[in-house]
Amino acid sequence: MEDEVLIALDTQDMLADMGFEDVTYVARRDKALQQAEEGEFGLALLDVNLGHGETSLEVAQTLRSRGIPVVFLTGYNSVELLDEFDWARIVEKPLAPPRLTEAIDATLGAAQERAQA
Repeated sequence: MEDEVLIALDTQDMLADMGFEDVTYVARRDKALQQAEEGEFGLALLDVNLGHGETSLEVAQTLRSRGIPVVFLTGYNSVELLDEFDWARIVEKPLAPPRLTEAIDATLGAAQERAQA
């Protein structure tokens, strides 16, 4: 989920280079919330601040309740998220492939460990 088209396209390219397939880009919070409630996917990357006073935090909570791993992407201070969302990895923008790869690998690894427990 990303509200800036150019950042979304760049992130999609990064994910494709990492070997991810079937990457879906959602810009609007209402559509992302619907996907979070109904969609079937293995990981969600969520931009925290969506502009116009909207955030992706409700989407993240919905995904977590369904057991879908989340990585937050943000250009803002990540400290604000640490209390309520300490269960999620945070990657600060501008995105760098090594940091994104590390966060995704750690998130998917933790999800796999929870599933096996």
